[in-house]
Amino acid sequence: MEPLTQQEWEALASIRAKNYAVVVFNPEEIRNAAPNRIQDALVESGWEIIHALNSEDNQATPQDRPTQRRELASRGIKTQAWRQS
Repeated sequence: MEPLTQQEWEALASIRAKNYAVVVFNPEEIRNAAPNRIQDALVESGWEIIHALNSEDNQATPQDRPTQRRELASRGIKTQAWRQS
């Protein structure tokens, strides 16, 4: 397994500093699972988690939630981003 370089870690930190959520699993953690399938599952379940955390905090209104379509990495599947009416 080739570890991430300092420059790569700094790039991830820079993205996080802009309030983006960034998740990284190394090959040892992924083991034999296909990384694209993991990524797709995280995108799909991520919307539920975002909704639950926003509901707990009562910080986001329905207008704050994105409605754009997302293309999943490995399957070309489009999903409607979750939005409460």
